[in-house]
Amino acid sequence: MLKHYFYTAIAAIFGCACAFANDHLVGEYAGTIENFKRYPYDTNREIAAQISKHKDGYKLRIMPEFDKRSDAEVLACGLKAEGGVLKIENEGRYKFCGTIGEGGGSFTCSDGNKKGVVKLKKIERKSPSLGEKAPEGAIVLFGGENADEWENERGKPCVWKISNGAMTVAKSNDGDEKGKNQTIRTKREFKDFKIHLEFKIPHMPDKESQDRANSGFFTGPYEIQILDSFGAEGIWNDCGAAYRIMPPQVNASLPPETWQTYDIEFAAPKFENGKLKEYAKVNVWHNGVKVHSQTEFPHGTSCPQPQRKNFRHPQPPYKLKLQDHGNPVSFRNIWIVEK
Repeated sequence: MLKHYFYTAIAAIFGCACAFANDHLVGEYAGTIENFKRYPYDTNREIAAQISKHKDGYKLRIMPEFDKRSDAEVLACGLKAEGGVLKIENEGRYKFCGTIGEGGGSFTCSDGNKKGVVKLKKIERKSPSLGEKAPEGAIVLFGGENADEWENERGKPCVWKISNGAMTVAKSNDGDEKGKNQTIRTKREFKDFKIHLEFKIPHMPDKESQDRANSGFFTGPYEIQILDSFGAEGIWNDCGAAYRIMPPQVNASLPPETWQTYDIEFAAPKFENGKLKEYAKVNVWHNGVKVHSQTEFPHGTSCPQPQRKNFRHPQPPYKLKLQDHGNPVSFRNIWIVEK
């Protein structure tokens, strides 16, 4: 079982080079808040921030800590960089004021009586299971050299681009496959399993919502969403969600252009005499953070709402799929252990 040590293992790696090279403001920041006797800062002085880029500008989220569902202290949108820094004035319930740039930032805050001082530095976090090797007995579905275990949904060879040990969503330029959707599926079928996969999401700051580097991991009709949800709320269609069924317990997304991990335990639905007795269930760790615990699939995740009550669950085993949603999402180090 993957241990939950995602933040504590790397909690304060300050001054490192961010993995996101295209925009030095985008990323994560961590630091302290001093002289502020307000919950939770009277007992824990740690504070965190995330900066993401969008159509209307930058979004700055300042929060008590990473990987928890809690109200943001600051959620400032549409910020413009001036001189390489973002500036806020009187944002949030504690009136945060200050600037943040490539290396970090400093702010003051106030509850009307006392002022606090916030200092942040840029950090780079990594999943604790990043690069994890396939254990003995595992089936390697993609080891970085070829896509022999995969085909498209029409049974044709996988045409995704393979480079530097990763495969990236790509269209076919050949014959009757030209321009067609190139969602790929495994040639093998599976029932109950644990799977490890790593994915990298491109930065698409001019896109929003489901157009923001979309893909997905499917087991039969059940999807775990893949999306650029860095700095987002983490709802039913964000990264880590059981799509259209259950949002992730927390949003554990890292910045775009960063390698991320899914570690998924899947239990297939149970049938007796052809009748469904138990729904499929899933445990999911996103970047080492458990975002689903025995989440059930009462229907297929692509099933429109009017049809859900009549959804007929197919009996396992299932092929696994990686989705072509028109965005160049990359995958590597995919292996599976059958149970």
